[in-house]
Amino acid sequence: MTAFSGFSSAAIDALAEMPGWSKDDYDARKGELKDGLTAPAIALVSDLRERMSQVLDRELTIAPKIGGSVSPLHRDLRFAKDKSERYKDHLLMTMWDGTDKRTAPMLWLRLGADSAGFASGIGFDKTIRERWRTAIGEASGASLVEALADLSAHHPVDIAGQTLARVPKPWPADHPRADLLRHTGFQVRWAEPYADNVASAMFADWAETRLAELADVHHWLVNHVS
Repeated sequence: MTAFSGFSSAAIDALAEMPGWSKDDYDARKGELKDGLTAPAIALVSDLRERMSQVLDRELTIAPKIGGSVSPLHRDLRFAKDKSERYKDHLLMTMWDGTDKRTAPMLWLRLGADSAGFASGIGFDKTIRERWRTAIGEASGASLVEALADLSAHHPVDIAGQTLARVPKPWPADHPRADLLRHTGFQVRWAEPYADNVASAMFADWAETRLAELADVHHWLVNHVS
């Protein structure tokens, strides 16, 4: 596999335009996007998997292909509403800790036209949901709150996944972690503007530094939920 050497600045810039593209527009620049965006993304996620496996002292998993650890740039419009955008304004890369991508603790790197996003989280099935509630409801939940507070002190984080209107039983409505108990999925994330190195191999160092800041959250998910 070709080593990661950076993204094409033109391909990164094109992400801002892509939601308005037609299929003809996309086909005209498909080769440029492959060479400057998706192929480097496959190389980058392979590089970051090795780096983050060392940081976390755990063997992370990737599927180094489009549709695996690198998302496609087009959307599945079979069930979409009319006028849905055919193409995305971002490229998403993922690596996960375990065999089942759907419910394994996961790290995300999201490339947009102007910024990169970083995230850690886990998808819920019934088993994961019950483990989450137990871990959050008991004393172990306090350490996740501490990890999230530390991230919030350094980044404008968004904590996604709170969808329930009420705290589930048997936990009281005034539980100190009531907000987390109301989750049906979990992701902590933030985005920040690119450094000047997006077109160079040094972007991998920049991304690794930020993903490493998610280590405490990732370890908590591994130890208490997965």
